[in-house]
This record gives sequence, C-alpha cells and structure tokens, in this order.
Amino acid sequence: MAADMNLPASWRSRRAMVFWAGIVVVLGMIAFLGLQPGPTGAAKAGAGEQSAVIQPKPFAATISVVGTVTPGDVVAVSAPFDGVVRSLRFTYGDPVAQGQVLAVLDTTEIDHRRNEARAEFLKASQAASDMAGWASGPEVSQARRAEAQAAADLKDTERKTAETKGLLDRGLVARDEYEGALQQARSQRMGLAAARQDLASALKRGEGSNRRVTAIELGNASGRLAEVEAQRAGAVVRAPASGVMVHPPSDKGDAPGPGPHAGGPVTKGQLIGAVARPGGLAVAFQLSEADANRVR
Repeated sequence: MAADMNLPASWRSRRAMVFWAGIVVVLGMIAFLGLQPGPTGAAKAGAGEQSAVIQPKPFAATISVVGTVTPGDVVAVSAPFDGVVRSLRFTYGDPVAQGQVLAVLDTTEIDHRRNEARAEFLKASQAASDMAGWASGPEVSQARRAEAQAAADLKDTERKTAETKGLLDRGLVARDEYEGALQQARSQRMGLAAARQDLASALKRGEGSNRRVTAIELGNASGRLAEVEAQRAGAVVRAPASGVMVHPPSDKGDAPGPGPHAGGPVTKGQLIGAVARPGGLAVAFQLSEADANRVR
C-alpha cells in the first residue's frame, strides 16, 4: 500500500478502474449463470427411462410327444359280412389300383341268409297283396256268399209262410204247419243277422291297424333283403381307391397285427387293410389326459 501511495494519481485511478471492472464482470457472469434454468426433477428422471408399446399377441406353450409318421389320407377296407376268407390277392406294402380285387369271401353262409330273407319278403308281399285286395279276397267273398245265401233262404221261407197262412185261413193246412214255417223264418232271420255280422267283421280285418301292420312287415322284409343282397354283392372285395395297401390302423396305438389270411374267419366290419393314397403324410401320437386338456 505504501508503494501504491508513491504512484502517480493517474496510475492509481487506472488500476482501481481495472480492478472494479473485473469485479463487475465476475459478478455479471455469476448472475447470468444463476438465471439459467437447470434440469428439473422430471427431466432428470426422464433421461434414464425407456418407452415400449404393449400389443396383444398369442401366448404359445409347447409340449413334447413321441409318435409315428403315417399316411395322411387312408381309405379303410372292411369285410362286408361274417364269413370265411376264400383268397387274398394283395400283399401289404404293394401298390393297388382302384377296383382291383383284394379278397374273395366264401358265400355259403350269406347265401343261406339271403334265401331266408327272400322267403320272408315273399310272404310279406303276398300278405300285403291280399290286404290290398281284401274286399274281393276269398274270406270276404265267402262271407258275402254266406250272407246272400241266408238272405235268399229267408226270402223263400217268408214266401212259403205267407202261402201257408193263406191255406190255413182256407182250412187246408193245420196250424202246426204254419207255426213251423214261422219258427223256420225266425231262425233264418237270426242266421242272416249273423252272416251280415261276419261279413262286416271280415271287411274290418282288411282295414286300419291290420293294413298298417302288413305294410310295416313288408317294409322290414324288403329292407332286410336289400341289406343281405348288398352284403352278398360285396363278397368280392375291391380297392376303393388307388394307393398302397397297408395294415389297418390299431386303436391301441401298438403295432398292427398280421391281418386276415386265406381260410380264416372275418366278421362284419372287420378291417382287412387300408389303402394309403399318395401325396400326404400325417403324424400319429398319444397324449396323456393332462396334455390333452392343453391341446386345442
């Protein structure tokens, strides 16, 4: 400070101005920086966040199963009726053409069943025919003849009774003869009434429920005969489609059996084999009950 006092007044005044100018600049800078808005709490928090769009999507869960590759399109070949295999004309694994003969079944038993069905159909047809012409059939015709005969007898007796009455009035015949004629007429009237009742009953048997029962029996017999005829026509089993002859699928999922053989019996609906059509494959597998509930 003593040194400063020795400086000229002009130097001391200049240094003071520089000093105070520096102070003013520093204060201005501090004020300017203090007025600038700093980052808010939301901005500071947003600087560390990430955004994502939530959209609905299917949720997938997987399970593991063990299965086998099988033909995708299979046409089953089954036995049309109970019988014995006369011959087999295919080998499993060989290609077959549509219409090709695969097996021939013995027809002894089915022929016997067809004859029984035909006899039943003929009886039902005759009964239906009789019922259709019942009004002119033998039973009704007989009842009509009996009624006509009773009416004619009564008419003749009444004529004779009238003649006897005339003779009685003239004293030419005894009263017993006239009374006998009256008694005969009364009996014939009763006979005529019974004949007319028999005719009505005979006509009634050709109507109503009896006619419906006959029609139902004919329909049943016709259906059974048609069924047996269709089964008999399938005695020669042919391939329903072209493809490869394979063993029939097993319901239990295990390996298929050897299949039918010549001379062995088969039952109606028993699978002889299956024709696997080319061009598609499938996967066969088994699921537990718990896994089956998860699969749709």
